[in-house]
Amino acid sequence: MTVVAAPRRNPNAPLLGPHRPWGAVMSLDSLWSSDGERANLDLLATMARWLHHGGGDVMALLPVNLELPGETSPYRPSTRRWWRSDLSAGPLTARQRRNLASWRAANPSIERLAWFVMAQRQFGTEWSKWPPEILQAGDTAEGRARYWFSSGGDMGGVRDSGGDTELDAIVLAQFQAEHGMASFSSRLGEASQCLLLDLPIGSHPDGFDCWEYRDQFAFDASLGAPPDDFNPNGQSWGIPPMNPFKARGDQHQLLRQCLDHQLAHAHLLRIDHFFGIERQFWTFGDASDGVYVRWPRDEILAMLELAAWRNHASLIGENLGTAPSDFDSLMERYRIHPMHVGRFAPFVDPKPESVASLGTHDLATFGGWWQGHGAQSAAHRERDAELRRRLRAASGLRPSDASPPTRHLDAAIPDVDASAASVPLNAAETAADGEPLPEMVLRTELERLAVSDAALVLVSLEELTGDVEPINTPGTISEQNWTRPANASVEDITSDEHILGLLHFVERCRRAAQDRNSHPNPGWFGAIDQHLLAEGTHRRLGAIFGAKPTEHLNRRGAQFTTVCPGVDEITVVGDFNGWNPVAAPLHRLPGTDVWTAFVSGARAGQFYKYVVRGGGTERLVADPCCSWRQARSDGASVVWPLHFEWRDSEWIDSGRTDLGVDQHGRSVYLAGLDDPANAEFTARDIVCDARADGVTTLALVPPSPEEGQSLFTIAGERWTPQQVMYLIDCAHRSGIAVLIWYPADELAGLLPVVDELTMQSLIVSGALHRYAAYHVDGLLVPPSIAPASPLSDSLTEAANVASTLFPGTAVISRHPHDFSTL
Repeated sequence: MTVVAAPRRNPNAPLLGPHRPWGAVMSLDSLWSSDGERANLDLLATMARWLHHGGGDVMALLPVNLELPGETSPYRPSTRRWWRSDLSAGPLTARQRRNLASWRAANPSIERLAWFVMAQRQFGTEWSKWPPEILQAGDTAEGRARYWFSSGGDMGGVRDSGGDTELDAIVLAQFQAEHGMASFSSRLGEASQCLLLDLPIGSHPDGFDCWEYRDQFAFDASLGAPPDDFNPNGQSWGIPPMNPFKARGDQHQLLRQCLDHQLAHAHLLRIDHFFGIERQFWTFGDASDGVYVRWPRDEILAMLELAAWRNHASLIGENLGTAPSDFDSLMERYRIHPMHVGRFAPFVDPKPESVASLGTHDLATFGGWWQGHGAQSAAHRERDAELRRRLRAASGLRPSDASPPTRHLDAAIPDVDASAASVPLNAAETAADGEPLPEMVLRTELERLAVSDAALVLVSLEELTGDVEPINTPGTISEQNWTRPANASVEDITSDEHILGLLHFVERCRRAAQDRNSHPNPGWFGAIDQHLLAEGTHRRLGAIFGAKPTEHLNRRGAQFTTVCPGVDEITVVGDFNGWNPVAAPLHRLPGTDVWTAFVSGARAGQFYKYVVRGGGTERLVADPCCSWRQARSDGASVVWPLHFEWRDSEWIDSGRTDLGVDQHGRSVYLAGLDDPANAEFTARDIVCDARADGVTTLALVPPSPEEGQSLFTIAGERWTPQQVMYLIDCAHRSGIAVLIWYPADELAGLLPVVDELTMQSLIVSGALHRYAAYHVDGLLVPPSIAPASPLSDSLTEAANVASTLFPGTAVISRHPHDFSTL
């Protein structure tokens, strides 16, 4: 039995970048040079530098896997585990040559690939028609050697001018392609860009994958899609599906190899036809008729999450078409980014976690669509015509406008240079003053996506260059499909000021959206809250302060609230805005020292800090009121919810009549608990041991403030708040009381210099928060706190309030050292 241990949610997602990322998607086969070069890494590198100059962060490519001779579609490769042979970065260095032998030995599949390619050259691409002895010979190293290098075989004897066999040349080409992809990805990283690759759902039936794993494929069927609004006749892709039972019996070996191959160099991976992880549509000749075949979804998800986690990558699922029920919530739970296609959802803002684009490689280009191309039927043509009319009207263009209005932005975006607006996308239709109307609408639609909360925005090369002809026309067979060159060379594209102006336009829109990422939300800390804080009687600051995941203005994000007197400005920086020190300012509530803001796009699990400016200084500080803080080297706080499904109602309802403080207590130092992945087992072990030893009270000692404790959290780097709650819940269900060490004097030192009444509200709220959020039965406070001091008075007030709100609880002046230690 094989057990796949994968994180429930990919910690690398959502998509991260130095700011709100965006990029361009293109096909390698579309690129050509004025000197006759086609489809190579040098052209890609030139395009990457051009994209970087325009502000783009992501270089997205259609599949670049090893193709089958004569097959043009990158979505039906010979194999998804090896690269195209034209991805070489040039001649190998002497050091790389020395590494070739060890690389070859570490990748035994390359020997089978080389043999397979040579066999196709000799016996034809349809391996199903090879002689049986050839098929059998290729399955083992011994069989390959016996057949090809025997006196009767001639393939092993064919040598090139360098003395290598043709088999060696195939291996060398893959070695060079691997180095080429590694070098390209590395150069992108040096420019703060990242690579997005596309993983097809399957391989060509005559390809290497289907040959090597031929016992796992159902060759009588084809993957496809049922009839829908996009294609009423259904689709059959000519890709044989895998038998889910046989793939499972092989522990999904092929899928794992495909993922590891792609993610070795890609920070982002798009999974083609992502619905296939749950069920696949199999056709048997007629694309309009077929059956759905279920797949072991949870196993596939675990494989995907584990591969992404190992490679520090994020996953994008193509969720277009007929969706299984509740699939959107599934993708959200696993933090796999869905797609948003503007052509399918016009006038709909993308979800914050989505990857947004205007079209896809299966749709007509924007220029072609504007001219009426790509419609499947008369009804589609009428629908598209109506949509074009609505887009024209929604653009709000006046005859004198040279660029679309920035109606979505709080602050205007500067217009592009006049020279950048001089080349029309399609001059066949113009506004009253002669400006190209299609391009004006295109800019408006690009703006709609760029200013949205989408995690990533992608612009196609065809949209930028104004191509009318699509790269692919679904349902047709043409030698131009997938190989159609762009309407301009790489040199012309990268030197065109007008096209560069489009890049800069998207960049400015994206940055302007980032700058408005922070919104005031006065209702979060209202007038009553302000009054109670001012008189020192606020008791629920733990539910308000810190970083709370929530929704505001129909957007998901987090509410950040803190108190800090005597400063001029506070901004929140974190994973959600690339640690940009000006992207998300907090707003000071009038007449108070409370700073708060809702930041859209912030998600649970992301790290953050505050940039505090005042008195001519600027400081980067952790949040003393956070819900969770990890003791990393930079001491960052964490956006974190405190939801937990408690099952200790019987204990709570009993009134906690016997804390057992003087009977048999035991201290548990949370900072010393290891292995957070097995926290539930550890918690049950602690409670079982305590119960077996007759322990009636557990005294929990949180990490010190330096190790991660804050005013409103008792968890540290090793355990999440929910894991600590689980320990307390287990103790209560076993009849064991739980006390918590509350070093009010140390925690007060974390807080800024606030007035005495505000400090009282914070200390009392911190104590009550431990009762309310963590269900503790009592607080252990330092005996060293001086009587009649402000801290002592605050703790006395906390005890009085707690006795009413949480009957049976207590505040005890005692040290955890008084108990035995776990």
